Amino acid sequence: MKIASGFVFPMAPIDRNDWRRIRAAAAAALASILLVACGGGAPTTELPLPPGGGGNTGSEPYTGPVAETAEVLKFQQEFWSKTRTSDRCGGCHNENVGRNPMFARSDDVNEAYAVALTVVDTEQPALSQVVAKVGEGIEGHN
Repeated sequence: MKIASGFVFPMAPIDRNDWRRIRAAAAAALASILLVACGGGAPTTELPLPPGGGGNTGSEPYTGPVAETAEVLKFQQEFWSKTRTSDRCGGCHNENVGRNPMFARSDDVNEAYAVALTVVDTEQPALSQVVAKVGEGIEGHN
């Protein structure tokens, strides 16, 4: 190969072993980039617990049947786990006290979900019966 200055650089053909070395070097470089990109991250901040401790205050861990569908699992994570505690809806609307509707029962999240569908408007949650009752406060909903 000739360059404008007149120097010639010999070019040997690339053989199979050269390609293996090139691929190995490229894979190592890519792995290094990926490992560097995954490391560290943004700093985190410890947040204080809400008043009352949050979570399952006053309730035992759930040991009933697993959620049968993805919808039941989302209900369990987003609504049921927050309302089943004894200091909230679970104080009355459970299988032991028996106040209907028993959407906060602790023995079976699948049954709790089925009951919750009778008081929740999934299309317009703000219009749900359960939302209206909570809005009335503890005095008004009973």
